[in-house]
Amino acid sequence: MTLAENKVAFENTVPPNFRSMLLQTIAMAIYNSNVTSLRIIEENQQTFTVFSNWLQYMGRFKLEFELRRIIWGLLAILKTPAGDIPPMVQQQLPEITKQLGQLALKSQKDRLKNLEKNEKYIANGFESSDDSDEDEEEFDDDPEENPNVAFKEIKDRMESLKSGKEIAGGASDDDSDADDSDFEDAAGEYALYDSPLE
Repeated sequence: MTLAENKVAFENTVPPNFRSMLLQTIAMAIYNSNVTSLRIIEENQQTFTVFSNWLQYMGRFKLEFELRRIIWGLLAILKTPAGDIPPMVQQQLPEITKQLGQLALKSQKDRLKNLEKNEKYIANGFESSDDSDEDEEEFDDDPEENPNVAFKEIKDRMESLKSGKEIAGGASDDDSDADDSDFEDAAGEYALYDSPLE
């Protein structure tokens, strides 16, 4: 069914990323069982269609998970015993090897970029420079929505404790509860029994 969808997808207008997902499915099938998958493709006379579409589409794989799946599929083809590789695929082995090298380099560059971004993010106290102004305005003071606010509050409290200063907010929660008449009224609802010590 995937082979039929692959043929139709490259001959008609389809939703975005549909072709990419189909080729990734084929790549993962080859990765999981290279000999069986290549034999099924050959028996259905889809070898030319699958591999011509695959090689033409190779430059459009952008996301890390896409690159990873395609690389695994191509590596599985290279690991297939020569006698089990269809003749048409054998002719394309130099091109497959070339594309594999290019995808591996691209994947490495993307990983290095992500690593640099993560290191900057951590160095900035988990504050991203890519956050939009709208997000900052909307969630700026809400610790539940903006983890940076919560992180900053914890950091400020730790510094206050180290310096011996009183934490901002003054009285503790216990003091505020003692002065709260609502707290006193509601407390009785949750009492299971009256203690003789009270």
